[in-house]
Amino acid sequence: MVSMLVFESLEILLSIPTKGFLKNRRMMLLKKTNKELKNMLVGVKKISNLNKVQLVDLVIAQAT
Repeated sequence: MVSMLVFESLEILLSIPTKGFLKNRRMMLLKKTNKELKNMLVGVKKISNLNKVQLVDLVIAQAT
């Protein structure tokens, strides 16, 4: 029983890089639509003509 819990815990810890917070932020943002990216940039002017890559760069810049 204890070995099963240890194994499950180890499995969860090893899955964090692929499923969790260590995932590449840029790749996650590129999967969003332009509308979702623009909603993240509320209050920023002159974003209507930007393409997705430019929007992602701007979101990352705003977060830091």
